[in-house]
Amino acid sequence: YNTLFSKFIAKKQLLLLLFFLVFGTFNSFSQTTGNCTPASNPAFSTDCDMCVIVVLDESGSTSNIATQIKNAMISFADALNDPCLDVNLAIVEYGSRAQIANIGGTAGFRYVNTDFVNDLTPYFDGGGNSSSTYNSSGGTNWDHGLQVAKTLADSQNAPCSNPYIVMFSDGNPTYAGSLNQIGNGLSLIHISEPT
Repeated sequence: YNTLFSKFIAKKQLLLLLFFLVFGTFNSFSQTTGNCTPASNPAFSTDCDMCVIVVLDESGSTSNIATQIKNAMISFADALNDPCLDVNLAIVEYGSRAQIANIGGTAGFRYVNTDFVNDLTPYFDGGGNSSSTYNSSGGTNWDHGLQVAKTLADSQNAPCSNPYIVMFSDGNPTYAGSLNQIGNGLSLIHISEPT
């Protein structure tokens, strides 16, 4: 059991390194202002089953790195493709608005196996404007992306409670709000804790 958990943690560390390598130059959080200390991440559960929601930026600015996003996402899913890990994964895609991606005919959580990993290629290569294909267009509304992810996490259809959320973005938000209250022309707001 400890070996399995160590293998799982090693995969997570590799995946984090992969994300930093692919998206490090686009990371909007690489610069900090003021004197702030980030909160610690919670400890990972030692259970072998888990849920992951990927909140995936498909705004227009990602068009020049779409191949890198595809390769990183497939590598991420492939690393989680281990029957001992028992992972269910869902993708929430966002541009100006967010929606749950339809991977291989299923919108929402799917068990990560070879079929799921293989279904990611047509999702990224399909073109078009539906939830069943990745399409770089629109603004960057990670606010709505996170709202949709929370709704999915809280739904009765979630196969496990407290899913991990992994967010892909190439920059600062340019849109904010829910489906009926979208705004644009926004600048990043820095929030500090009260002293």
